[in-house]
Amino acid sequence: MLRHFVQRDANVAVLEHPKWDHCVVIECTSAFSKSATEIPSGPVRQESLGAAARSYHIRVEERAKALPPRISKVRHAEAEKVAFQAVFGIYELLSGPYIALIRTADTVFSRQLSLPPLAPAGAEEQTVEFRRATRIAILPLFRAGRDLPPSLKADENRYLDLLYSAFSSHVFYFSYKHDVTASFQRRAFRYAGQGRHVKAQRWRRADNRFFWNRKAIQPLIDAGLGDQWVVPVMSAHIEGVDGLRVPGSGAEEHRFTYLFISRRSKCRAGTRFCRRGVDAKGNAANEVETEQVLLHQDGSIQSFVQLRGSIPLLWRSPVNLKYAPKVEIEKDGSANAGAFKEHMIKLAETYCGFHLTASGVPIYSDRVVKSLPTLPTPIIHAPVIRASNSRSHRGSLKGVHGRF
Repeated sequence: MLRHFVQRDANVAVLEHPKWDHCVVIECTSAFSKSATEIPSGPVRQESLGAAARSYHIRVEERAKALPPRISKVRHAEAEKVAFQAVFGIYELLSGPYIALIRTADTVFSRQLSLPPLAPAGAEEQTVEFRRATRIAILPLFRAGRDLPPSLKADENRYLDLLYSAFSSHVFYFSYKHDVTASFQRRAFRYAGQGRHVKAQRWRRADNRFFWNRKAIQPLIDAGLGDQWVVPVMSAHIEGVDGLRVPGSGAEEHRFTYLFISRRSKCRAGTRFCRRGVDAKGNAANEVETEQVLLHQDGSIQSFVQLRGSIPLLWRSPVNLKYAPKVEIEKDGSANAGAFKEHMIKLAETYCGFHLTASGVPIYSDRVVKSLPTLPTPIIHAPVIRASNSRSHRGSLKGVHGRF
């Protein structure tokens, strides 16, 4: 069901859902004169309704009060009504806030699942669905906005170009039905852990690495609207193939669906030579979680998860005119060791916190996670060892040596 963004008047905008009795009202708290901004179009279309105000607050109102009939039916000459599927976020620019809306999306995969017996009754994740954003609009939140001198207006247009470029360089997916940031394995563990985190709002249990609009959507979260209006969006690649089969005779023929999902982390994303290694918090550059899923006719599911990313050390390879830029490794052993350990702790917390019992039931355990901080500090840089002058050991051993 489409939602609507309505510029009710010069200083008030409304988000509404046709089936909901209440609307989200975003009201400007400062008055500025009207102005306009042109935004170029491209593969991901952008639209402009005018400049916006900087200060605002968000509240919830009844539909009849927030959208009088003359506005809800778009009879008012100054009303602007835009249909959309999800709010990506709100961005503060020079003339005021802009709202990014996913206007159209294609459903690339949808399937009903047979949940395990431990799943809570009426669990929302009985359906797996992935929607691919095909059109994103960046709109000023209000028609009234701050007038900008030509130099600042040029800057704002440049910022809008950068937003346009960022949206155009990714393929974004979202869902109304389930948490797209969680692998099938993690979803199974949630149910098996006696509903651990299953009842939490979708945005609360989303994996922050793949929650690309987490910061941009914060104003709606702060207003307490996370349950209905906050939809986690991830940058990913998804393919599904139906009707695969293992040849057999008659009823013995086995059919299944293959689903391929690659989730791209928002932490230290970038091009190959511009992003390398990890940061001090253990976030690896260009990290991608790839999951291969088999959905069988009998309702059973098989999932295989792989994680790839840059080597978890502090290093870089600055771009130059050479074909193979020189690799530079951080020489501070303690800093390198700390970053490496943070990375391993993150991996353990994410992928090693669950294990199977003797009866094959997956449960959560923090034993592995708690043991990591007590591990000895790895030696990243060892002193250069010079060999003897014997015939079998001539010269010296150069470079960086270490053990983990």
